[in-house]
Amino acid sequence: MIIESFRKILYTWFYTSLDRYFYSQLLVNYIIGVLFFSSIIMINELYYIIRYYFEQNVPLFHVMSMFGALVPFLISFSVPFGVLPAYLLLMGQLSQDSEIVAMRACGISQFRIMLPGIVFGIMIMIFAYNFKNTVETASNAYYLQLKGKVLSQKPVVQLMDNVFLNIGTVQLSFESTSQVEGSDDILHNVYAVDVENRRTIRAQEGRIYVSPDNPEHYVMRFLQGDINEITTKTNTITNTMTNIADENTDPLNTNIQAVEESPTISTTVKEEFYLSSFGSMTLHNYVWLPGDGYYEGPDTFTFKDLKKQIDTKEINIQNRKSYETIISNKTVIDRLANLVRFNKKSIYAMAEDEKDLIAISNFMETNLDLLTTTVKNNVIAQKKARTELPNYDLMKLYDKLALPAIALVFAILSLPLGMFSARSGRGEGLSISLVVVLIFYGFKSAIENSISQNKLPPELVWIPTICFGIVALVLYIRKLNE
Repeated sequence: MIIESFRKILYTWFYTSLDRYFYSQLLVNYIIGVLFFSSIIMINELYYIIRYYFEQNVPLFHVMSMFGALVPFLISFSVPFGVLPAYLLLMGQLSQDSEIVAMRACGISQFRIMLPGIVFGIMIMIFAYNFKNTVETASNAYYLQLKGKVLSQKPVVQLMDNVFLNIGTVQLSFESTSQVEGSDDILHNVYAVDVENRRTIRAQEGRIYVSPDNPEHYVMRFLQGDINEITTKTNTITNTMTNIADENTDPLNTNIQAVEESPTISTTVKEEFYLSSFGSMTLHNYVWLPGDGYYEGPDTFTFKDLKKQIDTKEINIQNRKSYETIISNKTVIDRLANLVRFNKKSIYAMAEDEKDLIAISNFMETNLDLLTTTVKNNVIAQKKARTELPNYDLMKLYDKLALPAIALVFAILSLPLGMFSARSGRGEGLSISLVVVLIFYGFKSAIENSISQNKLPPELVWIPTICFGIVALVLYIRKLNE
């Protein structure tokens, strides 16, 4: 009985001939929309990644592996964004072919015409959430790990003029580079600091090699330079003192009964500074390469795992308690200050004479100054405490819900928007969708930057989705009331 009722509802409201026609047309346009936004995003990212190959000599296989690992992250944006051009193209086509007019003439309501679009938007939202929390998180972890290994194993990727590069315990800087065909980059006017061994090296030229047997082993060769080194020498001096003891003290007995030696040790530490020049010098160093679990962050956790980490991390718990205490104290002090300010006249009225009034007035003014100072200090403490909250992680947590939700919002927005522009072609539909996405993405980026700088609470990452949702509902209701 229940199954029959479910089938009846399904085939009456969600899987009629109209729905199947709508889904078949919408799916094609949705694929076009996803490819449209994916191509735009991927071209921009590919430009930056391919520079590793052309400018930094990173093997093409590693570059393409990094790009392949980045693709799911880029697609996670295209999945909800692709809803806009899909719906605009379809609704514009239906309006242009007068199919919507024909549906209305057959007695089909506006709500029933747009219902398949709402259902499809919900399905896209669910798919976007699961894609972001499964495929994208695993891909992000692999991408960050691969990029970290490439940067560690190929330090030339990070080479920038007049910028220090860390190679193990050595910090290296240089003024410029030149390339020799079939050889590694030549570094000019090199300056290296070996903090652990307390030495500095200056050379006219230098090169960096990676051992083919061990990617953690680096060989740095320098030509025509000098080395400054501080060495520590420890000198130990042992002095032995002999004590003569006689168990039976007898002035007539000159035999030595016992001899005790008590050595004393003195240590002196001496630092010596060496300066020498060299024609050629080789320095060996080792760089620790990150393991599989090294690169972990909000983008590599699922919604459930990230929430668990935020809730159970000890430092987050302590910072939250501290923040809540400050907020609670500030509320109490603010209420007390307002109570005193607004009741000054009634408190003054309690004075019995002028002397008593002066005493009460002085007491009030002193305490008001104290309350004002306390309020200001609490405001400063509140701002400082907010910076210690896991705002960035919380923003990423909410974004794992807010970004998929925009798929449904765009579906509701584009349904009436596509019907309003009845004569729009494919080019116009793509143009409108691109403008709307750019506005949304700019709004979203501005909010995220403010949250990252602790200017706004992380919950406000929902603001762009909510604002576009309000606009979408207004247009949708307006279209239903026509």
